[in-house]
Amino acid sequence: MSTKRKSYMVKQKLEIISKAKEMSNKAVVQIFGVDHSQVSRWQKQEKKEVLNKWVVQLRQDSLAKLLKLQILGAKDL
Repeated sequence: MSTKRKSYMVKQKLEIISKAKEMSNKAVVQIFGVDHSQVSRWQKQEKKEVLNKWVVQLRQDSLAKLLKLQILGAKDL
């Protein structure tokens, strides 16, 4: 007999990750009935998304500074 896969909405995942930060993964697994490896995967995904957002913001800031320097340099000509 096959087991049916359970799906979670983003809101649920974020709630579980948040509770895991407050408590522990082990406690969250018992409370929500989620597999411990799934909680770990969601935590890794969250860290990766935060890192990606940081890199994008860094690139945007650098591009803005570069454009500003080019504009200022063009005024001097």
